[in-house]
Amino acid sequence: MAPPSPTPVPDAGDLHALALEAFADDRHGDALALLIEGAAEQVDLELLNDLGVAAYAMGLFDESRALLRTVLFLDPTREDARENLRAAEHVALVTAAPARTPARTFDAAAYWEDRLAGEFGLGEVGFIGLGEGFNTWMYRVRRHVFCRHARAMRRDWSTARVLDVGSGTGFYVENWLKLGVKDLTASDITNAAVDRLRGRHPGIAVHRIDIGDDIGQLAPASYDAISAFDVLFHIVDDEAFARAMRNMATLLKPEGTLLFSDNFLHAERRAVRHHVSRSLEEIEAAVAGAGLEIVRRRPSFVLMNDPVDTKSARHRRWWQDLTKRLRDKPERGGLIGAALFPVEVAATRILREGPSTEIMVCRRPAA
Repeated sequence: MAPPSPTPVPDAGDLHALALEAFADDRHGDALALLIEGAAEQVDLELLNDLGVAAYAMGLFDESRALLRTVLFLDPTREDARENLRAAEHVALVTAAPARTPARTFDAAAYWEDRLAGEFGLGEVGFIGLGEGFNTWMYRVRRHVFCRHARAMRRDWSTARVLDVGSGTGFYVENWLKLGVKDLTASDITNAAVDRLRGRHPGIAVHRIDIGDDIGQLAPASYDAISAFDVLFHIVDDEAFARAMRNMATLLKPEGTLLFSDNFLHAERRAVRHHVSRSLEEIEAAVAGAGLEIVRRRPSFVLMNDPVDTKSARHRRWWQDLTKRLRDKPERGGLIGAALFPVEVAATRILREGPSTEIMVCRRPAA
């Protein structure tokens, strides 16, 4: 008789995911234990940040502050750790705040206002910590993928009315203009982005709106296309996420098109304080609940973004090694990005499923 197969040993990523599930179920002690076990397997800044939050939730305030200070020492750009540390330090000055505060309370407008204060570029709105050079090449991939899907719609964009949600630096605003769109509306949740967009693009309408809240200043059924790239996974509240989908559907004309990006996990969701990677099933339910039909879903990235939707340990290790090299020496990013760019463009064209961010194209049915 053959010996029984050994039970697979969960790696740090699996333990982190299990810890997030435990925290979401208010099993803070279990979450803390899982995160400690994961940290013993592999030192990861996101895991350490969540370990600091779990320690806070258990009332271990000194330990929480020490962990979060360590994260910021290793990576001073991590705004999630900075905000969590502020909460942990505040408790030393006043009566203890509710244990759920650092994990549950998230003011998206304040977070992005702070992150985009002053001059900001792709390094501030892209993947924090990987540097301007690598982020520039990531955005070149995004441009190729966006243009591919927009052109596949085979319409005269010069006659279309388009809304861009979460416009930020104006990257997709500029891409819509290059496609020939003349009637374009930009929007963002922050005053910083809105003011900058109005200065750079005086010929287009720019609104400050939270797409998951009140959109009364925009007319229903008035847009032929809406884009929302790298925006919706920052809506951490599930009700606001579903409302954002319904709002965008309401703003579309019959037979109008929604293009948006997300991580579409084939497993259960992964969540941190300012970011939620929802499951494909959850997102499809929100799309259907908004009365939209899915046209297609294709990869935005394969090699050049966090492989959050892969079961391949080799792929995860490859990404961890790459990001470590980029964080150690961000000046390498331009060369590494240039080398990966043609491979990435080809991979996003060929593959039907991706391990990272993907684009979904949806349509509002005819009335």
